[in-house]
Formats: sequence, structure tokens, C-alpha cells
Amino acid sequence: MSTTRNLALPLIAAAQAQKHVTHNEALALLDALVQIACLDKDRPAPPPSPAEGDRYLVPDDPGGAWTGLAGQVACFQGGVWIGLVPRPGWLAWLVDEGEAYLFTGAGWIPLAATLRSLRNLAGLGVNAVPDAENRLAVKADGALFSWDETKPEAGDIRLALNRRAAGRDAALSFQTGFSARALFGLLGGDDLALKVSGDGAAFVTALSVAAGSGRVRLPAGLDGTPVGTAEPAAARFSALTLVPASADPAGGALGQIAVNSSAGALKWFDGAKWARIANLAKFSARTNYDNYIPAGAWTRIAFNEADSNDQGAFRAGQNRFVAPEAGLYRLGAALTYRRNGTSQPSLFEARLYRGGAPAGRGRSAAAGPLADGVSGLLIDAVLPLAAGEWVEVFARFTGADGYAAAADSAFHGAQLP
Repeated sequence: MSTTRNLALPLIAAAQAQKHVTHNEALALLDALVQIACLDKDRPAPPPSPAEGDRYLVPDDPGGAWTGLAGQVACFQGGVWIGLVPRPGWLAWLVDEGEAYLFTGAGWIPLAATLRSLRNLAGLGVNAVPDAENRLAVKADGALFSWDETKPEAGDIRLALNRRAAGRDAALSFQTGFSARALFGLLGGDDLALKVSGDGAAFVTALSVAAGSGRVRLPAGLDGTPVGTAEPAAARFSALTLVPASADPAGGALGQIAVNSSAGALKWFDGAKWARIANLAKFSARTNYDNYIPAGAWTRIAFNEADSNDQGAFRAGQNRFVAPEAGLYRLGAALTYRRNGTSQPSLFEARLYRGGAPAGRGRSAAAGPLADGVSGLLIDAVLPLAAGEWVEVFARFTGADGYAAAADSAFHGAQLP
């Protein structure tokens, strides 16, 4: 072998005379072939005044001193043009284009074109093997997508999931052992939805955001009951659905909301206790007959009919209000005087009784002379009551008896939030 296998560099033969000639020729070829930088690839003939060491990629059908060098690397050395036959895999930089070229064996092609061929790959795997379903497969502990800082106007980044039609899915799937446990995205519609599953087969909608209004909806089956798909959407979803429990939860965190089905109340935890925020106890009652009140005796007024009675807290048979739970209540009463014959009391009094004894607040009086059907009393008081504690209205005349008239007499109250 008189030349090297790959670059065809001349080898010094044994006992060769003038070895420096062969050695220098090999160095000149190395100088031409290593880190190839050609000035042009489109000239049909050599330039008129080349410089020592100039290199060109010779096109097809060249003329002049390049005749017979088509497809080769032409190098000007020692005042003559020599041709260097390229081999597949050689790279050359084209100075005039600022582009790298690759020799494939059939010709020189821009390296950028090779890279552009990556734009239409059938699949791409990063530490993994893609398949027909997963054209992009990545096996890693993390993946980063960041905004392009090379663009002055950049700063945003969006990941687009584009589906064919509204009835299809555009979603993220969160899996365990390649079995889906949660789906988040546009699932068969335009509403944003979150679905969860315990087995990867049956999914429950945990959250839905209406596309038209942005309204957040929780499914009626949030307690785990499967949500039917045959019902109208309005029947399957509500603005806020909470699972009822028969009693207040044991403890809680500030701001939590719960439903007490026994109390029929929506409650929130205020940091110390569960307090009602809906269906607060309230009532309005009246008496359907004139109540006789003897002189000098505190007598309970028989309020025996309810105009309204949330939670049944007013007990008509006992003429009293019973607090359904501990809390602060505002209570009031109105009584109108009615004369008994010629009796003329000197004082008409009324007060609230709590648990069978004077409440200590909530009292009113009117001194004589009392006008029949005109003189009246008003009571207004705020009482802290324990659950089951009751409140009644009592009245008394001084000096003579009389009546609390059915007309214009009332008893009412409400729990304060």
C-alpha cells in the first residue's frame, strides 16, 4: 500500500530517496483535508488569481484547470490545482454561504437539510422507544419547557393540545403503572373537566367548569355515587353540592363548610365551632283568643298559632320558642290591652321568661290610665340560649285584671348569624 486508506496520503517507502518530498506532500494534503473550509461550490471554472491553499467544491462539468475534477475538493498548491476525492461522511464549510455541507457519497448536501429531515420523523424517543400510539416517548425524571430568550418579543410559553372536534378529548392523563387515575382537560365537550378513577376503568367527574359562563360545578355524586349520564346536565350538577352528614363533623379547619342533615343546616367552621350560615331558626306567632290576666299575677300569654316556623322551633302547644341549637337569638313581642268590663288597671307589664324564670332582659310596662284596644307594650331583646332552652312571654296587671287582646299581639324571633 503506497497511500493511507482513508485520506490517500502518500506513504514513505522503505529505503526511499528524498523522503522529505513524500512527507511534505502528505502534510500538504492534511493541510487541505483537515478542517475543510471551501470558498465556493458554484464556480464552473477556477478563479483567475487563486491564493496558495485556496479550496473549492468543484461542480459538475467544470472547465479550465478543473476539467476532470467534478465533485472533488480542488486545492491550489504549488501553483497547480489538485483534486481530492471526497468520501462519505466528509464535512466542508462553505465560506461564502456560511453553511456546512455533508458528502453522502452521491454529492454534497447542506447539513441543515439533514437536520430539517427531523421535522417529519415517524417517531422520536428520548431514553425510550416510540410506537404507533405514542410517537414521542420520553423516559426521564423531569421535562422542561421554557420561553425562548433569544427572541426579544418572547416571554410566553404555551403547550397546545389540539383535538379534531368537540366530541373528542384534549386532555392530560395521570397514570399509575400505565393505568389512568385522573384525566384533566376537554373531555368529550367544551367544558373543562377533572375526572378521577380508582381502577382506571370507571371515572367520576370531580370538577367541571362551564365553557360559556366559567361557572364551577361539582357533581351531585361527589360522595362516590356514580353520576348518571342519562339525566339532563342541570340534574347532574349543581352550583355547589356537599355530602350531608347526620351531625356536625368532629372539629374542623377555619372556613370549612359542611351540611348537617339532622339540623337541616349548611354550616361553616369559625375556628372554634360549627355555625349556621343557612336555614337559621326564625318564627312569627300569634294568639287566636284574648288572654285573661288576673291582677297581680305574672301570666303566660298563650301564643298558639304560627304564621311561620322554620325548623319547628316554635311550639304552639306549649306557647314557647325552643332554641334548636346554642346561639344568639333576637326575640320580640307585642301586646295590646283590652279592658275587662269596668276594670281599670294602673299598670300593664310584660317580660320574657327563659327556662321558666324571668330572663333578666326584655321587659316593658305602660302606666294607667290604659286605653282599651290602644295601649300596648313592645319587647325587644337579644338572648344567648343553649340548645333546648325555651323562651315564653308573660304579662301582669296591677290594681285590676284585664286581657291581652288577640288583635295586634304577636311573638317573634330569629337566630343571629
